[in-house]
Amino acid sequence: MRKGLSKKKYLLSVLIILSMGISSYFIFKKITVKKQVASLKNILRNSPEKVEESHRLGLLYMYEGELEKAEKEFLAILKVDPYNTKALNSIGMVYYRKGELYRALTYWRSLL
Repeated sequence: MRKGLSKKKYLLSVLIILSMGISSYFIFKKITVKKQVASLKNILRNSPEKVEESHRLGLLYMYEGELEKAEKEFLAILKVDPYNTKALNSIGMVYYRKGELYRALTYWRSLL
């Protein structure tokens, strides 16, 4: 503790610094995700047949809680490649997170 600072002021300054660091982390993380989404959308705009990029975009949407968009991406992959194991697993996870357990199990059983 620095000389001349009371214990309360010191703790308050430490909490302020920590909260600024934590909030900056989440802001930076959000910006990074938005940049990745924009980059993948640009790639897919020029080459929509790129399944791996489409899957990564779906995962980013799912990570951000945008389950409808993620579902759309994974279903688009399955239209092109109905046996794509990554897309089958991911669409199952989307339905699981949406609370649609029967639909999730249907896709996960397809993996078996």
